[in-house]
Amino acid sequence: MGSEQRFDYTVMGDAVNLGSRLEGANKNYQTNILISEFTRERIKDAFVCMELDSVRVKGKLRPVRIFLLLGEQVPPARSEAIEPSIRGFRL
Repeated sequence: MGSEQRFDYTVMGDAVNLGSRLEGANKNYQTNILISEFTRERIKDAFVCMELDSVRVKGKLRPVRIFLLLGEQVPPARSEAIEPSIRGFRL
């Protein structure tokens, strides 16, 4: 946004608003990275996520499912070696 004399870069829109709300929700859930159902759908083959809740976001008509990003998917060849170390993992 701006004019030829002054430029002020910003982002606007629904996705930006949702991202801002999720960033703020990290405090309530004691997490660092929360993603929406929309982001999760795009990364589901590359990352492991855990569904946490459905939240009502201002400006949305229906609740948005939110997920905790846990990490990258482990290739099947490596999963046997890693499995015992993650069995006791609890959130």
